[in-house]
Amino acid sequence: MDCELCQAPAGQLLHEDERLRVLLVDEAGYPGFCRVIWKAHVREMSDLSDKDRLHLLDWVQYTEAALRHILKPAKINLASLGNMVPHLHWHVIPRFEDDAHFPAPIWAAARRDGAVRHWPDLAGQLRSQLADAASHCWLNYQIQVTQVPDGLEGADLACYRFFAESGLAWPVDGVDADGRHWLALRRVDDNGASSVETLRLEAGSYRLVPGVPSYQATLLR
Repeated sequence: MDCELCQAPAGQLLHEDERLRVLLVDEAGYPGFCRVIWKAHVREMSDLSDKDRLHLLDWVQYTEAALRHILKPAKINLASLGNMVPHLHWHVIPRFEDDAHFPAPIWAAARRDGAVRHWPDLAGQLRSQLADAASHCWLNYQIQVTQVPDGLEGADLACYRFFAESGLAWPVDGVDADGRHWLALRRVDDNGASSVETLRLEAGSYRLVPGVPSYQATLLR
C-alpha cells in the first residue's frame, strides 16, 4: 500500500506502542509540531473500537499536556484532516501570538514574519514528559456495572453485586494494559479497621459513562 504514514513517517520518535506513534516533525516556524499517528491504515475515528479510540485520544491529550508544560504556548491547535493522506492521525500544534499565522490556522496565508524560537533538546524533553504520562491514565469517564458474570464467588461476587446493585457510576481505580478496568471497594469492620477489595471487571459486564476528568487511574503495564 502506497501510504507514507504506513511506511516510515518523517519525524523524531517520541513514543511508540503496538497501536500508535507520536512524532516531533520539522515544520518551519512551528517548533513542537507533533503528530499522533495510528499504525493501522484506517481513515476515520469511527473506524476504531471504543477501546482504541480512547487510547488514541489519551495520547493526543498526553502530547498536548507535554507541549504545554515545556513550551508554554498561547494555544494548542488540534487537527485531524487526512484529505491528502487518508490515514488516521492527529496534528498537535503549539501556537504563539507572534507566529507567522496567528490567530489563523497555520495552513492559511501568513500574516507576518514569525518569531524564531528554539528549545535545546526539545525531543528529549518531550520524551521524558511522555514517559511519565505513559504510567498514568487521565480518564474522562466512569464505570457503571451492568451485570454480574456467572461463576463468581467470595469477595469478587460481593463486590460485583455491590457495584451492580448500586446503579451508580464509579471512578476507575486502574486500567490493565489490555484495557480491562478495575474498581476498588473500601471496607470497614466493626473494630474500625479498613481494607480494600479490588475487582477487575470482565468484558461485557460494564459500560463507560461520560464524566468529568477529575481523577487519575493507574495504568498497569
